[in-house]
Amino acid sequence: MNEFYNGKSAAEKGTLFQIKNKFGHRNVKLKVFDCVNSCVDFWNFVTEGYVCLLACKLMNISSTDQCPEDLITQNVDDYVLSMSREIVKKIWSFVQTTSDDLNQTTSYIDECADDTFAYEEQFESSIQSSDDEQSEVFDTGDEDDHKYQYSCAVAWNGLKMMVERDAERENDGLAILSHWRIDMIQFFNNNHNKYLILGHRLLSG
Repeated sequence: MNEFYNGKSAAEKGTLFQIKNKFGHRNVKLKVFDCVNSCVDFWNFVTEGYVCLLACKLMNISSTDQCPEDLITQNVDDYVLSMSREIVKKIWSFVQTTSDDLNQTTSYIDECADDTFAYEEQFESSIQSSDDEQSEVFDTGDEDDHKYQYSCAVAWNGLKMMVERDAERENDGLAILSHWRIDMIQFFNNNHNKYLILGHRLLSG
């Protein structure tokens, strides 16, 4: 929340703070612990709006009430699946997974034990904070287009939260573990070393 929510962005169309004021989500605060349910509802609202907006752009329509021209000749289920893939591809950040520095390690020590993690430095440089991800609201795709990057980072994080919630409700252990692997990068980038150690123990146990 801290990476995307800033009171100084109230005049910037499409930011979380501007959307909060525009649609009256008054209970949302920067301190999530004080309003967990309101923040979750707000994130779902924003994510659904961003996804609908991107879908309209990809289908070349200006309203959700319109029907895309190319849908007439296609199966609806196949079309929705194809469009879903396009949306994910649009906001997914490219991660370079090959590096000469894969064996470099970083040590973390707590009061209980010494934990050493083999982390890929390429991940650190490729996945900075979420608003640095390659991520328009969705126009050019240029790396220097910060509004594009911000919009895609918000949409990506919102979809990730929805997927995690579904996995928890379905008691899908394998999916939850895969989400923990992704979260490890965020823990590392944001210096949440205790969560990093706990996650490492979970994944290596």
